[in-house]
Amino acid sequence: MKTGFIGTGNLAKALVSGMIFSGGIKKEDILASNRTLEKGRDFAKDLGVVFLESNLELVRRSDVIFLTVKPGMYKDVIGGIKDLELSGKVFVSVAAGLGLENIKKSFGKDVPIVRSMPNTPSMLGAGMAAICPNELVTEGQLEEVRKIFSSFGRCEIVTEDLFDVVTGVSGSGPAYAYMFIDAMAKAAGKQGMDPEKAIVFAAQSVLGAARMILEGEDEPDVLIDKVCSPGGTTIEAVDEFRKRNLYGMVEDAMKRCIERSAQLGK
Repeated sequence: MKTGFIGTGNLAKALVSGMIFSGGIKKEDILASNRTLEKGRDFAKDLGVVFLESNLELVRRSDVIFLTVKPGMYKDVIGGIKDLELSGKVFVSVAAGLGLENIKKSFGKDVPIVRSMPNTPSMLGAGMAAICPNELVTEGQLEEVRKIFSSFGRCEIVTEDLFDVVTGVSGSGPAYAYMFIDAMAKAAGKQGMDPEKAIVFAAQSVLGAARMILEGEDEPDVLIDKVCSPGGTTIEAVDEFRKRNLYGMVEDAMKRCIERSAQLGK
């Protein structure tokens, strides 16, 4: 089984790094191509995968092909490969806003396509991905794609109408977490803590809290109450967040992200 990546940008690097990190796939079974040959060669050299100068050759030699280029480049990239014999192959889209039907139209024929929305923590084996197949994807192909994403994090099959929401919550979600960690660290720094240590304290706290939710049995609101002792310290901070409507701020921010994702798909 060969897995190919057309495009070697940051997301491709995150996904390939995650595949290698998991140990579930051999480097020589990962193929990559890029229109800028020097960039593609550097990508392959850094990660130890196989670089091919031609998208055509990559598609010929791959079973699963990830289209890891910008949404605006999909039409041109697909135009260059659509006339190949594509039977038995499945294409995986990572483009925000591009629907399955739009991608299929670019091919101009029936092609198995899986729409996906991964995120950058995949490179450390901590990714979150959503996938949705079109009607031409076989159960075997879908399971193969699911295994790839599950090898470097969690993967859920969702309906396509939820993809803009997925973009808002997990595709863009790491940036929100980075901001919260940065805000906590900077606040600790203003109170005298070494800035580098402050980042570690804040990041590890967020990591631990996430694991309490994913690996425990309590809902977030229950865990909040368990940390907040009446008259204690945590409740003072939590009350301040509530007074300033943290939940409303997050909802408004995510709504803007989701709306932008929907606009990109039109």
